[in-house]
Amino acid sequence: MTPILFLLVLTLSHLFYQMTVEGLGAEVLNDVELNQVLFRFSTDEQTSAVLHGVQESGEAWMGGTTWDGRAAIRISVSNWQTSDADVDRTLGVFAVNVDRHVD
Repeated sequence: MTPILFLLVLTLSHLFYQMTVEGLGAEVLNDVELNQVLFRFSTDEQTSAVLHGVQESGEAWMGGTTWDGRAAIRISVSNWQTSDADVDRTLGVFAVNVDRHVD
């Protein structure tokens, strides 16, 4: 990975981190050191419903996982073509689904 690509991926990952904590009320489960953000909402049902809604939108793909016996969402920013606008659109879809599924 080139230094410029590394900085881009790191910056976008931190943008996801900042917005999931501050804007969406998620609990971030990892130290964001490179390109992955692992997070969840208050309940497994909320986490799964939000993930499903984002996946169904087709805006972005991320996977579900289990962390410490609970449902979580894992986002990896790994494409050099990912832009701030991509992150903003994805966070917008998250916000709609958080409004629908999280108290």
